[in-house]
Amino acid sequence: MTVRGDRIPPFRTPWVLDNGSYRDWKLLEPFDRGAWRGALIAAAQVDPLPEWTIAPDVPGDWGATLSLSMRLLADIEEFLPGVPVYWALQDGVRRENVPWEVLDGVFVGGTNSWKFKMGGRIVEWAHDRGLPCHIGRVGTIAKVGWARRIGADSIDSSFPLRAKRNFWRFVQALEEQQGELAFDKET
Repeated sequence: MTVRGDRIPPFRTPWVLDNGSYRDWKLLEPFDRGAWRGALIAAAQVDPLPEWTIAPDVPGDWGATLSLSMRLLADIEEFLPGVPVYWALQDGVRRENVPWEVLDGVFVGGTNSWKFKMGGRIVEWAHDRGLPCHIGRVGTIAKVGWARRIGADSIDSSFPLRAKRNFWRFVQALEEQQGELAFDKET
């Protein structure tokens, strides 16, 4: 996962281009379309291209996400034609108000409480349509276990990358993991 504004080309491949919405939201800033378009232009010059990208979204708000994603979908098609586009489903989404015909995949975003309540259903919705489902911000072993149990196709987390010891603890825990893990909402 390479976030808009990070190094492009990325250090690792295969890679995915994240739109940077979450970063903007955490900084209490509006979505930066100019930076997004710059990241799309830079990504178009990279070999290999990203495996997929995420349509611009508004964390925790499906109505605003739907409006923003529909408005800016043309940016992706202009600069990265043919690259699959995942949509970040957010708090308030309903199965019937997702524009399934334009999605290449689903990204489960949203607040933690909503994500854990709806994540399994959203994986089912995606898989019912033959679409892959990715879950963002799965930063603990318990959350990885939860994502596995509900059938997520992929996840992302920055936790293992923040320090070498985190990486090895994360890898070791995944290797040792047997069966189901309990989910602790505080982790």
